[in-house]
Amino acid sequence: MSESTNTTNTYTFKDEDAGQRIDKALLHMFPQLNFTAVNKLCRKGQIRLDGKRVKGNERIEVGRVVKFPPALAQQADAENNEEGLITLTPAERKWLKGLILFQDEHLLIINKPAGLPVQAGSGHTRSLDRLMVALVEDAKPRLVHRLDKATTGTLVFALSRKAAATMASQFAERDTDKTYLAVVQGAPLESEGVIDFALKKTTIAETGNERVRAVKNNKEGMTGDEASTAYKRLARKGHMQLIEAKPLTGRTHQIRAHFSTMGAPLYGDVKYGGDAFKHGSKARMFLHAYRLSFAHPETGKAMTIKAPLPDYFDEYLDSMGWTSKI
Repeated sequence: MSESTNTTNTYTFKDEDAGQRIDKALLHMFPQLNFTAVNKLCRKGQIRLDGKRVKGNERIEVGRVVKFPPALAQQADAENNEEGLITLTPAERKWLKGLILFQDEHLLIINKPAGLPVQAGSGHTRSLDRLMVALVEDAKPRLVHRLDKATTGTLVFALSRKAAATMASQFAERDTDKTYLAVVQGAPLESEGVIDFALKKTTIAETGNERVRAVKNNKEGMTGDEASTAYKRLARKGHMQLIEAKPLTGRTHQIRAHFSTMGAPLYGDVKYGGDAFKHGSKARMFLHAYRLSFAHPETGKAMTIKAPLPDYFDEYLDSMGWTSKI
């Protein structure tokens, strides 16, 4: 998808787009969105195909025109603006290359470090999406999913339009298998289980910041998005526990909010009730995207990528005698 019509919030489909579903095409055009957000735009009539409402599952035909909210186009334009381009120093280039876990002509998978946002935004111009664009010279890396700024571990970029659409679809339709490692504190958890709490974004009145909280559905004014997290306790020492968590749904801050609701917030996750943790002078949180399984977007081959723990996480497990537990 390359050129838009004269109106900034429309796009005329080309030969290369034919046959795709509308929702998957929009995921590619606007990687800041997820599958749920695209479906919501369709349901509200904010996405139009030749002036008509869409469900999202329509197949693209050459020459048809899709219209979307101007704000999406403006955000995409800002992200593609030349002012966002980054020039890497030799040291930065070497460091970024050291993050790579897997790369071929279709995918680039890195071990995301703590403290770096995956996308540029308010107050964040040096982001992993821009850094990877600067690093890769023969393709444009495209984010196909996201991790929080404080979360570490496996992060996937697609290196082609087709790979981006295929991988975004796998994440949206929950065809990937994601495993996280976390250290939680507080209330002792069962040895294993599934946390089922609907989640709702709210705004904290005092600060204006957003956070996610658990709600009970079917209660007036308190409906949220269904969310499930399976977990297994790998080790426990005092009020600290090492947890393997598998999000069965893909909600914002899901793991963080779910364990906080259980009275066992993540260590270092001050926003959701955890104690602060610092590695040197840097605040850190104990949530690591440890393992990701998926089908290769081109070959269909089953793949599993593991991301080594960051130093502070590894050192903490060693201090607790938990290194052998993972």
